[in-house]
Formats: sequence, structure tokens, C-alpha cells
Amino acid sequence: MDGKETAIVSVGNIIWHSSDRKNNETSNPPHSDTTANYLLSALFMAGSDPFDLGGYIREDSPSKKPLSEENGIYMSFLPSKEGWSENYFSVIQLDAQGKLIECPVFVSGGSGYYVAYMMMLLCDIDGDGNPELITKWTFEYSPITVYKLIDGRPQEIFSASSGA
Repeated sequence: MDGKETAIVSVGNIIWHSSDRKNNETSNPPHSDTTANYLLSALFMAGSDPFDLGGYIREDSPSKKPLSEENGIYMSFLPSKEGWSENYFSVIQLDAQGKLIECPVFVSGGSGYYVAYMMMLLCDIDGDGNPELITKWTFEYSPITVYKLIDGRPQEIFSASSGA
């Protein structure tokens, strides 16, 4: 509405799988023993500094040992030896030659590791003719946050924690 070019950008190394893929993946562990999963989001407006919408970098990466609740391994690049693991997502990592590869991540059902992503909605919730940005991470108790453009900068005008 103000004529400024604006973009919301989210970057990460996570690929979500459709439900028909979640139990049919074969393992493809990365070369390195130290990896990370990340998702970062920002609002870019012409003439302004980027506005951080949040994100995470998880360095407690999947194990390269087989998934095993008995051994406390709830997220791994290797499925369980018993065959009960599920695969909802993969992460992009580097192979031995430094090329990007897709590495399926296996989790144990109900007690498995959860990777969050940010949901965003741009709409006019107060009816003033100007859109507000509503954000919510997909993990439990994350806040629902509403941002409004005030004096050309996004400002948080409401935030409330959500339930489980």
C-alpha cells in the first residue's frame, strides 16, 4: 500500500516429505559428523534494514547411529534396526566432495524429534485497509504474533502464547 517493494524470505535446509514417502526412504548419511538443521525468516523492505522474524539453528543434529529409543537416539540419519522408524523430512547436507545431497532423517513415532517451521499470514485483521503480518511457529506454546507497519517499520502489536 505504500509503494515499497517488500518480500518475506524463509531459508532452511529442511525438505518435508509427503505422507506417501514417510516410511519408504533409504538412508543417505552426510559425510561430516557435525551438521545442523536451520530455518531463518526475515522481512525485507526497500530502503529499510531487514526485519528478523525469527528462526533457529539446531546443532544437535541427527545421530549417525541407528535410531534407538533404548539408547536415547530419537533422531538419526539411520533407521532403527527393528524397522519402526518414520521419515517425515530430510535435510540438505554436504557429501565427501562438498556437493549438496538430500539426507533422510528418521524419527521415532510419538517421542520423535520435531522440526518446526513458521506459518505466515498477510491480511487486514483490523479492517483499516492495511495488511498485518501474523506469524506462528509450529511447535507447542510458540506465540501467535501480529506485526503492523508503523512509520514505515514493522512493529509487534500483539503476541500471545499458544497451547499444546
